Amino acid sequence: MSRYLKHKTKKTLYLLAIVIFLIIISFTLGFQIIIKGSVFIANLFNKSKTNEIQTTQVLSDIQINEIPESTNSSKIKISGIVSSVDNIIIFLNNQEEKRINVNKSNFETYIDNLKDGENKIYFVGESSKSKVRIKTEIYLVYLISEKPKIEISEPQDNSLTQRNEIKISGKTNPNVDLKINNLPAVVSNNGEFSQYIKLNEGKNEIIIKVTDLAGSTEEKKLTVTYEK
Repeated sequence: MSRYLKHKTKKTLYLLAIVIFLIIISFTLGFQIIIKGSVFIANLFNKSKTNEIQTTQVLSDIQINEIPESTNSSKIKISGIVSSVDNIIIFLNNQEEKRINVNKSNFETYIDNLKDGENKIYFVGESSKSKVRIKTEIYLVYLISEKPKIEISEPQDNSLTQRNEIKISGKTNPNVDLKINNLPAVVSNNGEFSQYIKLNEGKNEIIIKVTDLAGSTEEKKLTVTYEK
């Protein structure tokens, strides 16, 4: 075989190898493109299907507008707004207390039988359009049935003094609002208080009034006479 033929044969084999390589590469990449395209289309379909399910899903909700933190009555008023809820079950201290039918977007009701001290209240909503029940957070309501007390240690009622300033001291319940002649006074953590007030010449009426968290009030009146 001549050198010319050898060179031509070698060139032909080289070109053939390149063509085969390109065919393999094209086939491989084309196959991957087809797979990726199929996956992309499938994902689009599943996403649109998921969005369709979410848009048709019923969202239920209960919002409580009115519920007291403290009360002096065993009966309290409760109101709220609901969405996609047909029935509300009210639980008091982990016991079913009341079941009400909701035919509007808002509701109002009363519950009774609160006990002295802390009461736990929560609400469960039921919907005819969904088997899912929703539950609210737990609300704490404190029943304080007894009025706050006031004990005056000084001064004595109907006492006489030659000073134009006098100290009022005593004891009451913790966490109350205390006023002496409509002026606020500080109450310590154990209920003790002490406050100086100015006196006018002659008889002075001193009113000590306390109000607890439930709104119950108690007051005492003292008369102190200032003579120079």
